[in-house]
Amino acid sequence: MDISKLKSEYEKILAALTVATPFVSSLLRRLRIIVSEEVPTVGVGSNNILVINPLFWAMLDTPSKAWVLGHATLHLAFRDASRIGSRNKELWNISADVINNEVEKEFLKVPKTLGRFLVNPESLFNALPKYFTSKGVDMKQMQTMSKEESLNHTHV
Repeated sequence: MDISKLKSEYEKILAALTVATPFVSSLLRRLRIIVSEEVPTVGVGSNNILVINPLFWAMLDTPSKAWVLGHATLHLAFRDASRIGSRNKELWNISADVINNEVEKEFLKVPKTLGRFLVNPESLFNALPKYFTSKGVDMKQMQTMSKEESLNHTHV
């Protein structure tokens, strides 16, 4: 993908997000963007860098690109990378994804092309039912947990 095309699309999406969600767009404006195939999709770190895989980006429609940018920005806003501590990185990311997706639904519509791929409290609970039920946690409780709380119940 042509980098100038990616940048142009990014700028248009950023302008649209400014109307839909000024908070997210203000954070996006502060990020350093790196285009690299070193990440499978989009990645963020605690250093305000957003890495976009151009091949992944090219496969997305515009609403999905906006969702992905919003999602990545929430990881930065919630300082997910710096809160991981000694936790299992993969499980922490899933727990963070669940919460971030639920928050993002408050200000952006889930794109049809991404909906089936997004994790939510129900899918996390259904993937690990014996871990939650063995700790006395039901679905309703799971839906109100923070990232740390949900992960504390998933010692896998």
